[in-house]
Amino acid sequence: MNKSKVILNIVLVLAIYFIIQVACTFAFVIPQLILSNYNNSSLTDFSNQFNEIIINDTGWILIISSIITSLILILIKKIKLPDDFSCKRCSWKYVPYILFASIVGILACNILSEYLNLPNTIQDTIIDMIDKADGILAIAIIGPAAEEILFRGAICEQMLRSGAKPWTAILVSALIFGIVHLNPAQIPFATILGIMFGILYYKTKSLIPSIILHIINNSLAVLMIIKYKDSPDMTLTDIFGTYSTPVIMIVGLGISIFMYQQYFIKKQ
Repeated sequence: MNKSKVILNIVLVLAIYFIIQVACTFAFVIPQLILSNYNNSSLTDFSNQFNEIIINDTGWILIISSIITSLILILIKKIKLPDDFSCKRCSWKYVPYILFASIVGILACNILSEYLNLPNTIQDTIIDMIDKADGILAIAIIGPAAEEILFRGAICEQMLRSGAKPWTAILVSALIFGIVHLNPAQIPFATILGIMFGILYYKTKSLIPSIILHIINNSLAVLMIIKYKDSPDMTLTDIFGTYSTPVIMIVGLGISIFMYQQYFIKKQ
């Protein structure tokens, strides 16, 4: 494996990701600040206007930056087209098994994340986004698809092409996926999800199943937030009960780990 080539590829892909996000943010913010005559405002007013615009347009910023990032990665051939989106090439026989193991594991990991009780620095932002259609679209559909293109298609697959072992490529891309969320409450959970998505991508040879699983995960999260919007501190323990929740977590983790171990590790 050419380690320097792998590192350069990861740096390039992440640079594109962050630069496009920053560029799209300013593309939305600056025109609106100009129209609002921010030059006549105090520094405090300017800061408040800046933050308000970002909050109001977060959904569109994420949608547009995700689409542009994905198109650039495709144009510079970091994504295998049409292979990564080929239904015929995809090994669909693996999908039901791994999807079940993943959904059970996702539920268990959500409970585990609540027990860790790490600070959630973007909870209010997400709640605000879900008040708008563009926010729901960004979180539930566009974001998951773009993230799979980025982390599984452009990072994990490029590592595999460079000769990295499957587990190395899956774990590295998953760890980067977790860290990039920049939210303590999401990092452990997103890393575990990244491993699941990576395994699904590696086994099926297609981004379609991992995109589907990612959309399912995010859509369920959106539905939960909408359902319990008036109780933002609602937890799965409150829903399932104090005694049932740890049992569900242990059984879910056990089933998920067993199925992945039997189906993936033994069939490498």
